[in-house]
Amino acid sequence: MKRRWGRRSLYVKSIAILLGFVSVAVASLALIGLRGLADINEDNGMVRVDRAGRAAAEAAVWTDFDITSETADGSPQRLVVSDPSILTPSPQWDAYVDRVSGMNQGAANVFILNPETGSFDRLSTSFRDEAGNRVGEGVVAPEVIAAGHPAHAALSNGTRHIGEVPVKGRLRLAYLTPLVDTSGSVVGAVAVDVGWVDDLKRANDDAARKVTIATGMLLGIFLFSGAYFMTRAFRPLRGLGKLAGDVGRGEPVDDIPYQERHD
Repeated sequence: MKRRWGRRSLYVKSIAILLGFVSVAVASLALIGLRGLADINEDNGMVRVDRAGRAAAEAAVWTDFDITSETADGSPQRLVVSDPSILTPSPQWDAYVDRVSGMNQGAANVFILNPETGSFDRLSTSFRDEAGNRVGEGVVAPEVIAAGHPAHAALSNGTRHIGEVPVKGRLRLAYLTPLVDTSGSVVGAVAVDVGWVDDLKRANDDAARKVTIATGMLLGIFLFSGAYFMTRAFRPLRGLGKLAGDVGRGEPVDDIPYQERHD
């Protein structure tokens, strides 16, 4: 039994090494592809949210309110409000957030800065409940963006925030632009987003699942086909190994195999 295993060990090790290298190569290619796909999706998400921010700024300029946009490379940095008293719940703001939401296929919100708490209170949103009614219509929702919120520090300093923000226990990819008065003091903010982050990353998860299945299938094919062809390829060596063992033990040898082969 030991001699038989000794004859088999060479091709068994060869198969193991071959499959090891193949596994590493296939897994590496899969990981590189997934990483590239994730980068592409991330870039596309940032392009979408930048377009949403630009759309929100352009729509604000064309409202009945006296608002101008400060931009850099075409992207809004701040929105200047000539009369901060316009920051109050109104049908005009409701119409504005609905228009922007329809343009970016996400959500839009308008906030007013509460000087006493330092938080940004929501005065209008495009979010609706299950019955189709606007969430908190006509009511200022306090401390929606408060200390600890990812965008709070940037908005308080009069700078925009682009990235993930928490909403109802989940994350949305958003573009938040500060609203300032003519003196440059922060008085509020406009926030737009392009949807839930996990929905935007669903393509990555789907691709990862498909690549994992495909990789497993390829490795299975390599395993069985590799073992079969390597077994056939090593069959002459096993025969010669048995012959050498017989000769070494002084056993009679009637026939020497594979003499017709030149490899």
